[in-house]
Amino acid sequence: MPSIDDTALYAEDQVTDQANKGLSISLPYRPPYRFQAMLSFLEGRAIPGVELVADDEYSRTVRLADDKGKELSGCLRVGHDVEKQALTATVSESLRPVWPRIRERLRNLFDLDCDPEIVYAALSSMKEIVPAALVPGTRVPGSFDAFEMA
Repeated sequence: MPSIDDTALYAEDQVTDQANKGLSISLPYRPPYRFQAMLSFLEGRAIPGVELVADDEYSRTVRLADDKGKELSGCLRVGHDVEKQALTATVSESLRPVWPRIRERLRNLFDLDCDPEIVYAALSSMKEIVPAALVPGTRVPGSFDAFEMA
């Protein structure tokens, strides 16, 4: 299997400040991406009081320690920008010191480093067994926090 060079994807991550709204982070992916299918999956497994799927967005609370051990908390929400082929996360200003870790966790949660062409090629023989099982752009959801998977 060929290796995937994610350097280009990470180079395209863009962070901008939004006055009184926190940080806006653009998280590019390799198309296609079935964002609505991902939201449906996450909605069915949302942790009450922590996660919410509404209005075509995923929202959650976040609590992480910074490099000095100080607990930081805030919220984030993730939407889809089809034209830019990216997810857009808005993160509370209070989480600025840990935004690189948040970016990694979001890339994991939404399986943004997947190369759908490689997956489709590897699994295309399954179409004969279960024709509806292979849909281009389907991703394998991860988790924001490993303890939430337990």
